[in-house]
Amino acid sequence: MALESGKRVRVDTSVARSFAVVGWTPHLLELSGGTVLVADGVHGTDPDDPSALRRIRRALQRQADDAGLGSGRSSRALSAVQGLDELLTLGSSELTVLTLSGHDVKLAVRLRSPRSKDHAWRHSLAARDRRLDAGESASIAISVTRSHVFASDDDALTLCGALSGVPPGTEPETSFTGW
Repeated sequence: MALESGKRVRVDTSVARSFAVVGWTPHLLELSGGTVLVADGVHGTDPDDPSALRRIRRALQRQADDAGLGSGRSSRALSAVQGLDELLTLGSSELTVLTLSGHDVKLAVRLRSPRSKDHAWRHSLAARDRRLDAGESASIAISVTRSHVFASDDDALTLCGALSGVPPGTEPETSFTGW
């Protein structure tokens, strides 16, 4: 299943992780027309950049190490690590990191802010009572200002819809639901 010609898919952390840990990176590439777009924070171009995907990979590797070689838990964690490695080693033409503009940065910071007025603002947009991580807030900020198809399976679609005035799932050109 591919999108209309010229449509680009940007995925958030949860979608990228979900495809990768089950070994479906080739399917994600096919769906996205050969190039998966992620926000800075979901992944970084430099190994020292903050990356939610690298953080998940490290946690899974620790889980595999702690579970003991040969256990079912270790095997599942190692399989997930292998899937993430497949995604993380794609070339820049296949896994493109989108950097935030000045406006994007301001919105992403507000989406993460612990200040009570920003918490109340997020809550007024129907967000859950949790703080977003850097990758989530960057993904939402970029979604509001750019015209990529946005694939998410969580609260991000609700916030994007509220911020853009387009309820999630009502505009198939801009969002996917039901992964």
